[in-house]
Amino acid sequence: MASEYLKWKYRDVQPDEPLVLSNKERFVNWWHYHKWLVLLGALLLGLGVYLIANALGFGKTSPDVQFAFVGSSPLPEDTVAQLKEKLTAYAEDVNADGKIIVQINQYPANSNDKDADAVEYAAASKVRLMGDLESKESCFFILESVETFHKDYDVLADANGTIATKASPVQSYRWADLPWLTNPPLGTYSETILGKGVTGSSDALMKDYSLARRGYLSGTTPKEAEAYERIWNHLTKGESS
Repeated sequence: MASEYLKWKYRDVQPDEPLVLSNKERFVNWWHYHKWLVLLGALLLGLGVYLIANALGFGKTSPDVQFAFVGSSPLPEDTVAQLKEKLTAYAEDVNADGKIIVQINQYPANSNDKDADAVEYAAASKVRLMGDLESKESCFFILESVETFHKDYDVLADANGTIATKASPVQSYRWADLPWLTNPPLGTYSETILGKGVTGSSDALMKDYSLARRGYLSGTTPKEAEAYERIWNHLTKGESS
C-alpha cells in the first residue's frame, strides 16, 4: 500500500534533466580533484630535467685551457685572478664557443706540515690532483718543483710534447725567466691569515715557480693538440694569441 501511495503522491514529479557540463566546467571540476597530482608531477619532471642537464653540462661554460698549480701553499685569490687575466692573452678559443676562458686548478700540499688538519687537507688535494691527471683536465702546470712532480706522476712533456724520459728531459721554464708574464706586473694581493691581513707582490710570489706542460699528444684530438701546441709557444715565446 505504501508503494502505491508514494506513486500517487509523487505522480506529478518530473525526473531531473541529466546535467550537461561545458568543456570549461568539466576541466574546472577535474582540476579541483587532480591539481596537486599535476603540480607534483610537473615538479618531479622539472627536477629530472635539471639533473640530466646538469650532468651533461648543458648551460655551463667550459674552460678552454686549464692550469694546475701544485705548491706548498695555495695562491691568494687576487693572484689567481691576475694570473687568469694575464694567461688569457696567450690562450685560444679551443672549444670554439666564442669565449676564451682560462681556469686555474689549485692542488696545494705541504708535506712538511704534520698538523692533523694539514695532513688531511694535503691528502684531499692529492686525490683531486690525481683525478685531474686521470681525466686529463689540466694541460699546463705551474709547479714548485718540476723534478719532484714528474718523478711522482710521470706526465710532463719534453721539447717534442711527448712524455719526458731521462734521455729527453722535461721542458720547463722558470716563471721569472718569462718577462712577458711579469711585465706588466701582475699586481699585489691581499689576504687574511690567522686573522691578520697580509699583502704582497704576486710577481714575487710567482718567481720561484716553473711552467711545464702535459705530454698531451695522447688523450686529445689532433685539433686540440695543435691548439695546445700553439698556446705553449705563445706562453714560452711571448706571442699573444
